Amino acid sequence: QKQQNDENENENDGDGDEDDDNDNQDDKYVLNLAHFDDNAHPYSKSYPLRFCVEYEWKIDGDEFQVFKTMKNGQWISCPQEFVYHINQREYEDLHSEHSNSIHARTRTHRHVGHRDQRPCFAMFQCSCAPSKTGKHSFFMKVTDLSPNLERILFGVDLYCPIIAFKTSVPRRWFRKSEYLGYTMFDSEKLKAVQNHFEWRIAIKIYDYKKLAR
Repeated sequence: QKQQNDENENENDGDGDEDDDNDNQDDKYVLNLAHFDDNAHPYSKSYPLRFCVEYEWKIDGDEFQVFKTMKNGQWISCPQEFVYHINQREYEDLHSEHSNSIHARTRTHRHVGHRDQRPCFAMFQCSCAPSKTGKHSFFMKVTDLSPNLERILFGVDLYCPIIAFKTSVPRRWFRKSEYLGYTMFDSEKLKAVQNHFEWRIAIKIYDYKKLAR
């Protein structure tokens, strides 16, 4: 993350382009894993980072009771799918700023200078489940990609403030219907949790490949 921060520390410098106002409305920030103010803006602003946005999955009520008493072979899924809207201009700008980056090596997929105007997005479904190892696992499935996308390169930061658990899931390429699954924390930690549980999920799409026209 620090490397990405160094690369993008000047992302808010204006160049006078008429699209700047629209781009600034979609600023994304990584999880502030060291501190979070519940009264603050829903985005936890640790430092600016392109290609990253944070979502929240709060488990309470009847769902929390199911979550806390689940056994191996059971799971729950977030009722809301998370939609990540890709700002194609951000990736195109990275071409000119860092000619040796992975984005520059895939320049033909970006149609730089002839921007594809069709919306570009990815949709995710999150789930969690206990396992026979005594640990809870977290799953994230790419449920859909916009028709012009072939695959995405993404990673995830996860934070559970109630049990002070945090981790980062390494990035890799995913196609539609593929998913990641990682062991998270000891299930015993849930015994002391009352009323609700919360996942804070920072999705980071580093790169993408479009379908050939």
